[in-house]
Amino acid sequence: MSRVVEFRGMDVMTGDWVYGNLVKLGTGSHYIIPQNFIGNNVPQTLVDKETVGQNTDLRDKSGKNIFEGDIIALVNDNTKSPAAVTFEDGAFCIIGYLGDLRTYPIRKYLFSGYELEVIGNMHEHPHLLETEGEQS
Repeated sequence: MSRVVEFRGMDVMTGDWVYGNLVKLGTGSHYIIPQNFIGNNVPQTLVDKETVGQNTDLRDKSGKNIFEGDIIALVNDNTKSPAAVTFEDGAFCIIGYLGDLRTYPIRKYLFSGYELEVIGNMHEHPHLLETEGEQS
């Protein structure tokens, strides 16, 4: 079984998400190019480097790909709490679950009876991570 290596980033011109391979230039610019593209004049999209995230190769309960930078709800019994997906120490992790700012490997929750549900992302929906009493 092979792992899917895919990135996404927000197009700086349109604000749309684009998916594919990541190319970083020495100038600091980040581009997404289509995967498996063969030919000359490869289409490339300049993306906001702060929005770039890698596919975790995991899917949520509805089959949606989970990316670094997503906000997921961890669902267990009658609880549903948000957390952000990040990449730390060589593993995809979550941060912010139940207000905890430590990182935990995301797979820990998969094997503990939790369902994962993508509910947004940190770039478009940061308010989803706010806890009671916090204000923007």
